[in-house]
Amino acid sequence: LDLVTSGLGLMLEVDTRDNEQNPQRGSYATLDANFPRQGFGSDRNYEQYRLRFNRYQPLAPGRILALRASACTMGGDVPFFDLCMFGVGADLRGYVGGQYRDKAMLAAQAEYRWQLSERWGVVGFAGAGSVAPTLTGAIDSSLLPSVGAGVRYLASKLYKVNVSADVAWGRDDVAFYFRIGEAF
Repeated sequence: LDLVTSGLGLMLEVDTRDNEQNPQRGSYATLDANFPRQGFGSDRNYEQYRLRFNRYQPLAPGRILALRASACTMGGDVPFFDLCMFGVGADLRGYVGGQYRDKAMLAAQAEYRWQLSERWGVVGFAGAGSVAPTLTGAIDSSLLPSVGAGVRYLASKLYKVNVSADVAWGRDDVAFYFRIGEAF
């Protein structure tokens, strides 16, 4: 595959989180719009729009409800690698990257974070989403579920950075995740 994509885009970001790596309260929202065009050196003309919103709500000391909603829509002659898809990023855990991809995607999830001790914590999460050729189709399409749990170890007290290990079940697969920081 010999394909060049090049475009001009816009990104808006609003961040009221109290900590970037391990937020306890606040919100984080982004809107990305990208327009690859032949006039910018791209081999194809298409549009990409992505909206993400995270909310972090303390429920009690050491207990946080983290919420995430995201939407993606594309138009034009989109190459397969730029399509909206589950399994990459933080939209839904439990899916192989790129197994579900199309020109539109919706996803929502909730995660309950419980700090058990100074260094150890656990999380439980659930979500659902859909992928379809259009945003209207994604609304009407059957849901792809995600559920899972994980453990957290506070590796840096100073910067509040966790080492995370999660297991997630999607419609077809089970996936394991190891990361520095939180899923979102």
